[in-house]
Amino acid sequence: MVASALIEMADSDELHLHLIHPRPTPFSKIMSIICQELNVKPVPYSEWLDLLLERAEKIHGHPDAENAMEQNPALRLTDFFMTAQGGEHTEPIGMVRLGDSKAREVAPTLGERARRLEEEDVRGWLRMWKKYRFLSE
Repeated sequence: MVASALIEMADSDELHLHLIHPRPTPFSKIMSIICQELNVKPVPYSEWLDLLLERAEKIHGHPDAENAMEQNPALRLTDFFMTAQGGEHTEPIGMVRLGDSKAREVAPTLGERARRLEEEDVRGWLRMWKKYRFLSE
């Protein structure tokens, strides 16, 4: 779908087009599948952030800090996560919600035939992340 939409957009006179999924799946649904597959308890973002910041504080200046950040790469991104609060005009983790009306006009592929991401898509991501060792088995 992405390749087809990009080809359709290439001939457009529009200066800016946002290529976003036309039928987004709620972030909470994606995360619940990930939590289920990884056998972890879902927690609210604010609670997760508090735990992350607490851990970052504990390792600050510690000789084993580099190893801890290797084990938990999120520790390297605490500043980002602190500013990434969702809201009415933002997507999860603070990303600005982009308009896609112009993209839909010039790229019919982004119309109704586009399917939502489903459980099997998320499981496929997890398999790939494990295969390439982004996640451990």
